[in-house]
Amino acid sequence: MLNYLIDLPIQIGTKLFYCAEEDNELGTDGDFLASVYSGVVIEIRFISNSGFMFKIDSYSYCEGHIEIDSDEINKTVFMCEQDAKNAIKWTLY
Repeated sequence: MLNYLIDLPIQIGTKLFYCAEEDNELGTDGDFLASVYSGVVIEIRFISNSGFMFKIDSYSYCEGHIEIDSDEINKTVFMCEQDAKNAIKWTLY
């Protein structure tokens, strides 16, 4: 059996920040508003040689845990809050 050492960008206990649209809330330009939320990684599951899935303890208003593909890191899931804020379009009233 082969053992591999894989350097992951996250680990169990890592706090992540993510963007989620607010249900039925529109900004002045007609776009849906989005907010930044945070959650903690509670599980990591490998799916291939190059990817993995992970679960965080909360996701927006959803109850329970949500599984996210590693491809979402730095697209909709971020290591720091400011990066998540920069990724969404803020609408000022």
